Amino acid sequence: MKAFALLMLSAVASHAGSGGGTESGVFIIPRVHAAAEKNVPEKARQTLDALWPALHAAQRAWPGYDALGKPLLVAYSDGSALMVGHPAPPAEFRRIVYRGMTAYVAERGPTINFDFRLNYEFGGARVTAVREEPELPPRELVLLAVHERFHDFQKGFRFTPGYRKYAVEEGEDVALAALENLALAAWLETADEGAIFDFAAVRLRRRALFPDTTAEISEENLEGTAQYVEAKAHEAVEGGAAARGALLKKLRSPVAVKDMPKSRLYSVGAVLGLMLESRTPGTWQRQVESGRSISELLLQGLPLNAAEAAERAARLTKNHEYARLLASGRQDAENLQRRRTEFRIRYESQPGRRVELKNKGLQGGFEDDGEWFYYADGTRLHEHVVEWVGEGKAGRFRLSDRMVLDWYRGNDRVLEFFAGPEAEILIDGLPWQPDQGTRKFRTFSIIGRGVDLQFNGGRIEFGAGKLVVVPDGAD
Repeated sequence: MKAFALLMLSAVASHAGSGGGTESGVFIIPRVHAAAEKNVPEKARQTLDALWPALHAAQRAWPGYDALGKPLLVAYSDGSALMVGHPAPPAEFRRIVYRGMTAYVAERGPTINFDFRLNYEFGGARVTAVREEPELPPRELVLLAVHERFHDFQKGFRFTPGYRKYAVEEGEDVALAALENLALAAWLETADEGAIFDFAAVRLRRRALFPDTTAEISEENLEGTAQYVEAKAHEAVEGGAAARGALLKKLRSPVAVKDMPKSRLYSVGAVLGLMLESRTPGTWQRQVESGRSISELLLQGLPLNAAEAAERAARLTKNHEYARLLASGRQDAENLQRRRTEFRIRYESQPGRRVELKNKGLQGGFEDDGEWFYYADGTRLHEHVVEWVGEGKAGRFRLSDRMVLDWYRGNDRVLEFFAGPEAEILIDGLPWQPDQGTRKFRTFSIIGRGVDLQFNGGRIEFGAGKLVVVPDGAD
């Protein structure tokens, strides 16, 4: 089977001819009209041109998935906005009909300070919201929405049974993972069945040497399947070569220790999905929904015995290229340990007041442009947060231009940061004092450089040099 057949353009047939629409599951894929309406803004036009084929392809890629099962809001960098599927759009949005479907546009839409949010409350409904960056083409917003909305769909199934943190930090694991990536790239480019067996042999070698690498299964299932659906949508929007090229670029990039818990697994899981679809089309998705590992499904379906797997792994690891990958992986593991220690020291030595904020019930997101590091205690340290925002019934917060530590307590995220010495901390309108201990508040605020917390109702706790803020509803 050739590679071009693996990413088949699924929406072409739905757009052939003229007039009417083609029914596809829960929504209608409109046909292309000869002349588009003149009152459709250009950015909305480009977005909708990508949206229609992407929706169709995503639904075909994963039966039961409806990317428009929730309204979509797109906020553009010029302040305008597009909305699709909203039951009662706010007054500033006007109705348009483009390619046979209804959408809504506004010259001045809502100002959102996050890249995406899956359950953004807008106009009396929960919507999937995405924000355009100035350099980001509209089609990328569509692919982002398709990917992130799929995570909503996943919540109704068992994509990640037994989720646990990936804790292997060995140079040999990184080198073998790089071989896995290269095998997947070879298959994606040539459709050579031998590349599938090479991947399987290396994966079995990794599992034998490092049994704890099974922790990657959850992210492989979670992000890998979302990336698979995105790849199919990408192929429908820009063609198979573009979709394959995006995956190949990621697979051929150097692998680092910090990529192993998550970022590497997007493209790995996507190609595993393509492999399964080429071998058992339309059947493997239900098995993954029920908790089966996408990689184990592939391995279990291969006629690969232990002797052949060992021979393949030996061949792939006895050459100069693997020796280079192994040396690089070991050096990277050493460097990671050093950088992790250095960054924690930098964080702990900051001046000002250490603050912990319980983030439950606060919708928001963050943007950072630096490294982040995971620690054995489950915390993650962000080197430089450009902005982290959250808002809820109890109040709001905004952090910017600082290091932030975060972790999960159950299913709820907790943030920790340092408010500088100049920050003003007020409780019920009066300066907060460390000797106040635990107490409830009607109003609480911290205002300083890069820190703006304002809450109405909750409690504070103080101990071991840390001020803990618990807004109402965060317990």
